[in-house]
Amino acid sequence: MKGVLVLRIKRSLNENWTFIKQEGSLEDILSMTGETIQLPHAWNEPDALKNGKAFVKGAFWYKKTIDVFINPEKKYFLEFEGVSHFANVYVNGSLAAHHQGGFSTFRVEITDFVKNGENVIAIEVDNQKKDTTFSQTADLTFLGGIYRSVTFIEIEVTHLRLKHHGGLGFTVTPTLNEDGTANVRMESWIANGEGIFVTYKITDHTGRVIAVKDAPSDDTVLTLKVKKPHLWNGVEDPYLYTATASLMVNETCVDTVSTRFGIRSYEIDAEKGFLLNGKPYELHSTAHSDTHLDLGWSATADDHINTMNKLKEAGINTIQLTHYQHYQYFYDLCDECGMIVWSEIPFASLFGNSEETHEGTISQMTELVIQNYNHPSICFWSIFNEIDIDHDKHPKFLECLKDLHSMINTLDPTRPTAIINTETPSVNGDSIQTRDALACELFQSVFR
Repeated sequence: MKGVLVLRIKRSLNENWTFIKQEGSLEDILSMTGETIQLPHAWNEPDALKNGKAFVKGAFWYKKTIDVFINPEKKYFLEFEGVSHFANVYVNGSLAAHHQGGFSTFRVEITDFVKNGENVIAIEVDNQKKDTTFSQTADLTFLGGIYRSVTFIEIEVTHLRLKHHGGLGFTVTPTLNEDGTANVRMESWIANGEGIFVTYKITDHTGRVIAVKDAPSDDTVLTLKVKKPHLWNGVEDPYLYTATASLMVNETCVDTVSTRFGIRSYEIDAEKGFLLNGKPYELHSTAHSDTHLDLGWSATADDHINTMNKLKEAGINTIQLTHYQHYQYFYDLCDECGMIVWSEIPFASLFGNSEETHEGTISQMTELVIQNYNHPSICFWSIFNEIDIDHDKHPKFLECLKDLHSMINTLDPTRPTAIINTETPSVNGDSIQTRDALACELFQSVFR
């Protein structure tokens, strides 16, 4: 690697937003004043916990002015880590993107919308119940707001794709071999990468290089060998490696992304239960919803650390992350602390029979899997949660389950699909045939 450009420039946009708790047109909102707030922010954090279901729902507005100094050789993006539940993103009066699903990261390219100097960003955020996506009916409060961070990104034209469903544009798939070695499959997705190559590298926790290899941009899949892998072994030894993908143009690095991963194997055995790295591993589990007292979903890193410490003190080693995609930082903590994770989308409580909800479910599951693929803690992708088993008789419900199961197995054949319910359905039920694993909940206590 002979040269490195100034790579991704990221700027936090969490400070000094104007929040307008009023519905209206973009033209009206741009001339209004409002409350100055900082992100993360949810407009119904207090009333959601005090009034049960009587919390504020609406389509309200956030706006902010940012300075941009245009470089014609760069691309510009906004990254949203969580906006509940529907978002319309406007830049200088033009609609740049619409996103639905309140729990996943999404990125908006604004290259064609920004100008040199001051730019006005306006976000219409709507947490009202709609028939176009799951779910806004469940045993939790669907808050409204930009409740996770927003980042401005400046990047080279050639880059690991920011538009790859909110993911890194880079996946790592480790596999243990019978001889004790491990194969680590790498794959990347590149924007405008004709004629370049990608350099893959694995380092251990000290930064020592374990393996390195190049792949051409027209075939980015290759496998690196780790001869003596240190296994990710749950709470006892959650060892993590780092994998890096660097895009090289004429021996100059134009973009690079790193991700942590763990080398482990697991299986479910009818007699032995859950096996981690070939040995029985007893699961002590709880369900965790990403809601905090007086904060709602607008929690800080310290809040998440405090939650994890409480879970560890209680002897928990397995977490069902209910009922939606959680903050990336908490998945990182699960990796670091050796938790076994059951991850799911908000396909919960009720089934909505429309083409829009079907497509929305597929979209949210695609984002969940791609954005969280590299986390070693995740062992199950849950297709649905606590939906009345009578829906076994509904052909559209079964079609949705089959499509989810098939799509997940295509995106990630290394992890089983799963469903969870509060009752034990017949093993011959049609919905049971659309997954690899089943769990039944026992509500015995509430942990706070």
